[in-house]
Amino acid sequence: MSLTGRTLVLLGAICLIYLAHALYYWEWIEDDAFISMRYAQNLVNGSGLVFNPGERVEGYSNLAWVLYAGLALKLNLAPLLVLRITALLAGLAALVLSWKAARILWPGAGLSALAAPLFLALNPMLPRHSTTGLETVPFAALIMAGFVTSTKRPTSGSSGIFLLILALLVFMRPEGVVFALLFLIWRHAGTWISKVPSPESTGEGPLETKPSSALMWIEFAALLVVVTSMFAWKWAYYGDPLPNTFYAKMTGESRAFVEGVHYSLDFLRENGGAILVGLFLANLFNRKLSLAFLFSAVIVIVQAGVVIAAGGDWMHFYRFYVPVLPVLAAGCAAGLGIILQLTRQASGSQNRALKWPLIIVMVGTMAMGYVNVYKVERATGKAVLPFVKNGTYLTDGYRQTAEWIVDNTPPGSSVALCDIGLVGYLSERPVVDMFGLIDPHISHLTGRQHFKSDSDHVLGKHPDIVVLVSSGNDEFIRIPDAEMFANPDFLRTYTLVQTIPIRFRDETIRIYRTFP
Repeated sequence: MSLTGRTLVLLGAICLIYLAHALYYWEWIEDDAFISMRYAQNLVNGSGLVFNPGERVEGYSNLAWVLYAGLALKLNLAPLLVLRITALLAGLAALVLSWKAARILWPGAGLSALAAPLFLALNPMLPRHSTTGLETVPFAALIMAGFVTSTKRPTSGSSGIFLLILALLVFMRPEGVVFALLFLIWRHAGTWISKVPSPESTGEGPLETKPSSALMWIEFAALLVVVTSMFAWKWAYYGDPLPNTFYAKMTGESRAFVEGVHYSLDFLRENGGAILVGLFLANLFNRKLSLAFLFSAVIVIVQAGVVIAAGGDWMHFYRFYVPVLPVLAAGCAAGLGIILQLTRQASGSQNRALKWPLIIVMVGTMAMGYVNVYKVERATGKAVLPFVKNGTYLTDGYRQTAEWIVDNTPPGSSVALCDIGLVGYLSERPVVDMFGLIDPHISHLTGRQHFKSDSDHVLGKHPDIVVLVSSGNDEFIRIPDAEMFANPDFLRTYTLVQTIPIRFRDETIRIYRTFP
């Protein structure tokens, strides 16, 4: 079998491993996906891009994903299934693009370039987050597509697909604007300062000898039109060019910074940090240091800045680092190829004695790193998946809560709670968000994400139902729940009418109703 044929067979096998890994998590659904679907639901119903009809608050961070869910609803398709299948396909695209990116970073990578998609298939981060119904993995695929296309010399023939990728980045996530601008700058500036891959290495036809300045200005103008149009529409529709989730998450406080740093270090520790850092930085041993590698490092640093500013995230398997994980994997695969080349050179020189010690250290480090990844994934699976499979996970409790609300309250009854997605989507009732994702007052308070709270403000909206989640006898994990239960006005006004036990973390959903 030829090298190309063998590569394609191995790449196909890796894709099958990824799909099997992702399907392992198929039953595990988180609440956040239903926030986007609630916005899509109201859009299709004619209420507009709102969570609550009549309240224009941008409580989502994924406009393109919301519109896509709306399209699925309009076509009478199951939106959650459509979103999850799309994310699975995006994950496959990310795998293939990471392989291509590894070959761009190190043209001599050969079969070692397959280490990039193999890492992504075996690591739980990409497979798990491709089944949540969120835009995380499609955003990662778009970043990889932007990286691969921007490293090629710009031509008018490639301009259309490149601008489409930039537009999708802009509309998919707020930070997509930054990545789109970086890719556009690199597409034109990078060709002036770096050696462009030859037609033989890329498999393409003859390249232009000089980038077109007219094309550069056309693409910059097109991106400017897209970005300014989006922000102008948001300002006109929501009264703010930035989403409310920005204020809820990106506080910029010192405590959030510390939490973000801890989150980043934990990400490295639980995902084979020696592999991610060591192999990625091995690109520095390349005698002809690729500027594309430096650009890939900039992409990772930008996302790390976003993660640290946000103070990290609560989901398992480090959702906030998934967008740049394929970039890291590509860099690691390129670094692996460089190290392998160094060992081959050592075997034919006076440094021959260094060959096997170098190989042993490299293989041992990678093995220990993956063993740690496996142990963390296994522990997480044991802690969560049994409850998911038995129907006793938190989202199962919220589904029962929504059903109770539908059966026991008239349409239009308002509900106050922290996790607003599933209850809001299934009950179709007005929601008072105690976390503040769709409440500008709470989102603008001082504090970190999920730690902001104002029970007096929530009670001032006179919700008919208040939903709290306790972890024991009057103990609450969520700050807004604890503050609400300690509020004397709440205790005087509301009475407990229903409890829904959740075996996961031994929590209990408490449903309170105003006194008759």
